[in-house]
Amino acid sequence: EILSSKDFVDVYNLGQIKSILHGILGIELVPEIRDKGLIESNRCLQPEYFQQFGNIFFELFTNGKTLPGEASSGKDHCLDSAEESKDESSRDNSNDGDYKHSRALEGARKHGDMSETCKAFKRLEITEVEYKLRQKLLPTPICILVTDLVQAIGGTSNDAFETLGDLSLELKQMMESPDVYLTEESVWEHMLQFRDDLLCGRMDELARLMQAAAVARVESRAFFSSVVLVRGEPGAGKSHLVQNMKHPLTKNGWLYINCNFDRFSQSQALVTISSAFEDFFRSLVELKTSIENRDHAEDGDEFLFTMLASIEDNLEVPGIVVLSQFIPSLRSLYPNIFQRVVVEELSESDCEQDDWDNANILDSSKSSSIDCIDDDCDDDDAFIDANIFQNRLQYLFQKLLRAISNPESPLFFFLDDLQWADCSSLRLLSSLVMGQDTDDNPMCVCFVGSYRSSEANINQSLVECIQSFEDSNAVLLTSISLDGLAKEGTCAMISSALKLPARLVRNLADVVHMKTLGNPLFVRTLLASMVDDQSLSYSFMTRRWMWDSKAIKLAPLPENIAIILTQKLRRMPREVQEALSIAACFGLVVDKECLKILSESSEFGGLLPHLDYAAQSGIVADHGSNYVFTHDLVQKAAYDLIPEESLDKTHFSLGLQII
Repeated sequence: EILSSKDFVDVYNLGQIKSILHGILGIELVPEIRDKGLIESNRCLQPEYFQQFGNIFFELFTNGKTLPGEASSGKDHCLDSAEESKDESSRDNSNDGDYKHSRALEGARKHGDMSETCKAFKRLEITEVEYKLRQKLLPTPICILVTDLVQAIGGTSNDAFETLGDLSLELKQMMESPDVYLTEESVWEHMLQFRDDLLCGRMDELARLMQAAAVARVESRAFFSSVVLVRGEPGAGKSHLVQNMKHPLTKNGWLYINCNFDRFSQSQALVTISSAFEDFFRSLVELKTSIENRDHAEDGDEFLFTMLASIEDNLEVPGIVVLSQFIPSLRSLYPNIFQRVVVEELSESDCEQDDWDNANILDSSKSSSIDCIDDDCDDDDAFIDANIFQNRLQYLFQKLLRAISNPESPLFFFLDDLQWADCSSLRLLSSLVMGQDTDDNPMCVCFVGSYRSSEANINQSLVECIQSFEDSNAVLLTSISLDGLAKEGTCAMISSALKLPARLVRNLADVVHMKTLGNPLFVRTLLASMVDDQSLSYSFMTRRWMWDSKAIKLAPLPENIAIILTQKLRRMPREVQEALSIAACFGLVVDKECLKILSESSEFGGLLPHLDYAAQSGIVADHGSNYVFTHDLVQKAAYDLIPEESLDKTHFSLGLQII
């Protein structure tokens, strides 16, 4: 019976491979391999030892079939049994020969030339071992593993097995990520794909983040605030690192709020933070609507109503009314309050001022005073009123965080790209962190901020905010600095993207690391550009990625990543470029409803289909109601496609159409 890849994962599980290793050389393979857990793992072994592994694995994966008699000699298997052989010297450590000959093989197949096909197979060294394994439809990494073990290539090749540790690590890699290495996709789905849920080379930093979150859950009772600041150069993976916390935390009862500042944020006070809270409460509105439409209760229903009651108890009616100006979803969560307060009380001309001074707070003139207050403000009264308003607003947000967070349901509050935060948002953040010890009901929040280390000094308000955290005895501050990935991290990243074991991509990873210094975004962008110029391509015949390391190493590298991104955008159809440049005017996240309004006009028609095309190319991500640029550098590259002399006119036209 031919085993599918799914059957393979189910049948040949971790326990069976453990027993094989233990039975042959007394090695016990555990989920977390430690150096002490391997017996003489660093000792170079003779090829015969690896051939023994290959023999066992071949029988296992082919349901007991014996190894072909001449397999170990490396004799080629070809459809017409051609006698042509390939010089061993052409088998180098970079797949260069395989890359060229795989293209010849595909061309011969396409034109129906079977004799040329057989020669191409010969040059690709498709041995009888690999041929029989492929007949079983086994995943490509398994076919390569068993073939290399059986052939027991000597130590002259960098992708050869030399020590027992090499083999153990390759098996460990497959067993830890079976969805990457032990599955086969449709031939039409082979595109360069980097997994967003895979974190390479950042496990120490992730552990520090998890520790800070655990501290926030415990130390909140002692009125300490847990703050994590992640800094690094553009593309270092700051956002990716923190966002990998979301899944494990939410599984353990955490709430999660994500706030993304962009280069347009500084001109719009508190808009970004308000939008982050609005996204969170909009999800509660959807949950409430779902509950109301059901005729039975489910797990989680009580959690929602408990939170809503806590918000009402902490903020009271006036506070909810004030915050609704920044978080509109509160009106849907408390319709009775707004029917009674907004319609009946606030509409009366002789409404008395309460403790919250609603009339002044809701007045548009006060709302406009949220912007950053200069110390040399000429109007003393306006300065005092603005300060009073900000203090009240900060107090309300503190009460809100206390209402929605507790040790059973703590909050993880991530503020990304703080170098672009407006000063009012930074003051609000500082007040939330420092306000932990002002109330008997502490908030249970882990605050995490990220910023570019090269641009932090440009924002003086951010410098002051960070300094206040460092000087405070009530703040448990964790600082994480991200540099480029080490070579091992770059190799793991490329290994996952190409779905090939690290052993086989090590030489490619060395070249890429040398050119990118391990910057994750640069690695992704460089590999994508290699696919575009076909120095890296997927071979459907060999079912694996092939590359020309020499050509890649000699290829000139642009001065910075922005040039590569711009070149990639300019290779796209003109209509797609124009759509991306329009979308970039809205920032990192673009609301589809706004785009639909623009699409109805003659000037900006057809935006959505072109952005869908860009989403398929990986320039933007389709998140349902929004398009999100994959990185702010990508958004900037798209924005820079608009000539500088046309920027004002473009923004004016967009605003006019939306209004």
